[in-house]
Amino acid sequence: MSEVEIYLPDTPAKNKKRKVGPEHLAVQLYHHNGSVSAVARHFGMSRGYVAKLIAENEELSAIVEQYQEELVDAAEKNVYDAVIEGDMVQSQFVLKTLGSRRGWAPAPNQSVHTIQGNPDKPIEVTSNVDTLLDRILSLTTSSGSGEPDKKSE
Repeated sequence: MSEVEIYLPDTPAKNKKRKVGPEHLAVQLYHHNGSVSAVARHFGMSRGYVAKLIAENEELSAIVEQYQEELVDAAEKNVYDAVIEGDMVQSQFVLKTLGSRRGWAPAPNQSVHTIQGNPDKPIEVTSNVDTLLDRILSLTTSSGSGEPDKKSE
C-alpha cells in the first residue's frame, strides 16, 4: 500500500493535506486498540475506506486481528468468571454452546423457553414442539378434523 493523501479539515491551512502511509495507520490502530472506526475518525476518512486500506496490507490486517482476538479472550474470561461466581444466565449460555458436546443442547424437536422471575435464577421449561402444536391445533378446532371451525354469521 502506498501513501494516501487526505484532507484534514481541523488543521492549519498550510497543513490541510497530509500523506498517510501504513506506518501512520499502524500507530493509530495501536493507539485505538484495533478500532477501525476510531482510526477512520482520527484521519477524517470513511470506515469503509480505512478497512479497504487495512485489507490491502498484511501487517495492518494482523494488527486488527490481534486486537480482535484479545477482545474475544477478554469476553471469554468474563463469561468464565461469571460461571465460577454462580451466574446462572452465563452458566446456561455455556451449557447450550460448549456443553452441547456433552448433551446439554435441547433435542432437535424441542424448544427451550426461559421464564424470567428472578433474573439471577431463571426457570427453564422444555417442551416438545410437536405436542405443543397438536395442542394448539386442537384448541382451534372443535370437530377434531384439523380444519378451523366455520362460525355462523
